[in-house]
Amino acid sequence: MFLKIIGCLAILTASSGYGLAKGLEYKRQVEEMSAIERIIWQLRGEITYMKAPLPDVFRRVGGRLKNPYREWLYVLSEELKGCGKENFQQIWERVTREKLRGISLPKSEWDELLRLGGQMRYLDIRMQEMALDWYGNQMQGREAAMREVLEQKRKLFAYLGVMGGAFLVILLI
Repeated sequence: MFLKIIGCLAILTASSGYGLAKGLEYKRQVEEMSAIERIIWQLRGEITYMKAPLPDVFRRVGGRLKNPYREWLYVLSEELKGCGKENFQQIWERVTREKLRGISLPKSEWDELLRLGGQMRYLDIRMQEMALDWYGNQMQGREAAMREVLEQKRKLFAYLGVMGGAFLVILLI
């Protein structure tokens, strides 16, 4: 009987923990989106006001950030300076995949972030500004939508974890 009680508690604890972990993962996605959005606006500001080339902009903005974003922008800067056979979009995609693989973004956001490199490859400052504006505004809207449902989803994941554990305990007893 004692082992059954311990087993039931373990199941409830594990399922509740899983529900909470899923809720925290969703929250982390929102935070990561917010961080990327801030970086995009900083890049846009540097391009607009400093009129500097992209490698310098990446280095300058990267200096104000924490890892992995700092390393991402530093490596982008170095790769663009020594750009060989790869074009900007290829460098952007490769470095972004390598240096930001540990961050938690929804798949749709990853796709948009990778696509941004193709839109920023133009040498014209105005085109770069427009691409960053468009991406920043799109991301702002998606982030706001995610923030609206964040608390609801966190509660839902927590409740589903507890209820799923309780259901499993009932089935096993």
